[in-house]
Amino acid sequence: DLEERLLEYAASIVKFTQPMGRDYAEAHIANRLISSGTAPLSFHGEARSCSSRKESTRKLSLGLRALRDSERWLRLIEKSELVPDSDGLESIQDETAQLIRIFVASIEASRKPHQ
Repeated sequence: DLEERLLEYAASIVKFTQPMGRDYAEAHIANRLISSGTAPLSFHGEARSCSSRKESTRKLSLGLRALRDSERWLRLIEKSELVPDSDGLESIQDETAQLIRIFVASIEASRKPHQ
C-alpha cells in the first residue's frame, strides 16, 4: 500500500533528522528535509480525494516535486557529511529513488486517456 509506504518514509525522515540541528546549517537542512520528506504523504492523500484526474495528477506532481527536493537535500547531507549514519542515509536515499519512480509511473498512467 503506497499510503503506508509514504507514512513509513515520512517517519524515517523525521527520525533521521532528529540528531541534526546542533548548528544553523544542520537545523536549516533538517527543517527543509522534514518539509519535503513529509509532503508526499499529504499530496498522495489529496490526490486520492480529487474529483478529477487533472487535479489528481497535479497533486501527484506536487508530491513528486517534494520527493525530488528530498533527494537533493539528502545529497547535500551526504556531501556535507552532516550525519555519521551512512547506512541510514543510503536507505532513505534508496527509498526516495523508488518513490520517485512510483510517482513518475503514476503520473504517466494518469495522463493516458481512459480506454
